[in-house]
Amino acid sequence: MTNPLSLSVCLLTLGPFGIKFTPILIVSQKKIIIFRYNTKYMRLSEIKEGQSCVIDRVGGNGGFRRRVLEMGIVKGTVVYVEKYAPLKDPLELIVKGYHISLRVEEAAQITVSPYN
Repeated sequence: MTNPLSLSVCLLTLGPFGIKFTPILIVSQKKIIIFRYNTKYMRLSEIKEGQSCVIDRVGGNGGFRRRVLEMGIVKGTVVYVEKYAPLKDPLELIVKGYHISLRVEEAAQITVSPYN
């Protein structure tokens, strides 16, 4: 059953990462909660050159996942997309100050969110 005395205010914006749904205010019968939450996630392979992002989840299995985690691509890490190769595969990333190249199919297994 929903509370008839509750109100939600949301902000929809269009940015470089698509539509962002941001709840900014929830008022209920007993308390007011103010927060911002970005619900838009992308794959690392969808990030354009010159943009930064934050790692949310590393997918894959076995050797690939272990190798990527050992290179420092873990949840919460800021990644900068330096450039794509001329045929768009592989892409060059800067992670914690060093350069990494990943295939586009491998980067598609990593979920990221925009870095502000």
